[in-house]
Amino acid sequence: MLASVLVLADLELAALAEDERRSLVDARARVQALEAEMRLPFGERRRRGDAELGRALQQARVELTQVVGTVRASHPALWPAALDEREMLALVPPGGALVVPLITPAGGAALLLSQGSADGAPARVVTLDALTSDRLNALFIGSDEKPGWLLRYTAWRDQGGNDEWDAAIATITRELWDVIMGPVHEELRSLGIGTGAPVTIVSQGWLGLLPLHAAWRECEGAPRSFLDDYVVSYTPSLGVLRTLWQRRQQPQRQRRALLAVVDPTHDLAYSREEGDAVAALFPPAERQLLAGDAATLADVARHAPEASYLHFACHGVYRWDDVMQSGLRLADGFMTLADVHSPRFDLGRTRLVTLSACESGLFDFVRSEEYVGLPAAFLQAGAPCVVSCLWPVDDRATGLLMQRFYEAHLKDGLDVASAVRAAQIWLRDRPETSEASFAHPFYWAAFTCTGI
Repeated sequence: MLASVLVLADLELAALAEDERRSLVDARARVQALEAEMRLPFGERRRRGDAELGRALQQARVELTQVVGTVRASHPALWPAALDEREMLALVPPGGALVVPLITPAGGAALLLSQGSADGAPARVVTLDALTSDRLNALFIGSDEKPGWLLRYTAWRDQGGNDEWDAAIATITRELWDVIMGPVHEELRSLGIGTGAPVTIVSQGWLGLLPLHAAWRECEGAPRSFLDDYVVSYTPSLGVLRTLWQRRQQPQRQRRALLAVVDPTHDLAYSREEGDAVAALFPPAERQLLAGDAATLADVARHAPEASYLHFACHGVYRWDDVMQSGLRLADGFMTLADVHSPRFDLGRTRLVTLSACESGLFDFVRSEEYVGLPAAFLQAGAPCVVSCLWPVDDRATGLLMQRFYEAHLKDGLDVASAVRAAQIWLRDRPETSEASFAHPFYWAAFTCTGI
């Protein structure tokens, strides 16, 4: 559905007749309204029962599909067709690979697409016998006796204290190497895809909430992660990636203009320094800083459409009980997913949205098969790329990482995913000083690049 939404958002609707345009807008609005209702907490007065709501949503999606089919038949050049093999291969990052994992009760596999190998085959299948649905459930959820990623995380977030969460990050990322990223790494090497090459992972379901890039093994007596060998980016689907590639090429996104939202709550000691350092990389006439009390929802919405880079250094909260109320804390309240979905956030000029905020990379996995969270909301609003965070992180470490990220991207000319990787490795490997060491993946592995 996100792929369909992005296509709808980027269509040149002016080329359609008024009745066609209105049919598309109305059909999508009905689906959006029902999806929003589905995500309301159980027991909410405005929320209908699951059975009634499920039937209504299914019917609305059928109607949207029919409208899309009618418009596509009348305007075949306007609407992209389903991806064929040639178009999928065109999405492979130059010199790298696309990785598409698949999990079943009987075991998993990963489809690897590259520009070709020694035998000329552009696609390889890596068998992942250990990656069954039950194994993934144990990794992600677990049990009271052996908690998985989510149970460890929620216990740490709700009760405080780093020790058990630190241990869980190290243990589970090691297991991720054994069940998925190790075999993928071996196949990439056999294809001749060398160190530093880009790898885009189609991260579906629970896998999208795990830091696959931080999966590691012992190498010459020291841990070595997948990130040490490859530049990793993520996408919810190949259909989404196609739209994001097209956006990335648009000339209006090439300018360097910043909107930075910094420390709206006056309690992030290092975010002001972070904001100033990021702003210094932009021309004075092309940067707008909204700090402290100035960072209101109205001002963010007013300035965001003019910026090519949006940087949020603030608190983020993910609402497991009501996903659409997840958001970023501003001076006058939260900017929620619902706010970002509003017409005020037209990011048709945006190159990158950076969410230097806790839990900003999480998405719904309980009551929806769709990719619903802040990254998806900003992609839906028009951005081709979002950098976000999977768990609450250290303020000082984040400030340092973000400064290095923007330097690598804007001064050194690295693409976004490469700059994220460079900043993570730099933070992890910094010589120990009077400051605490940031070598543990808790400090750097939470950050991910979604899109292009």
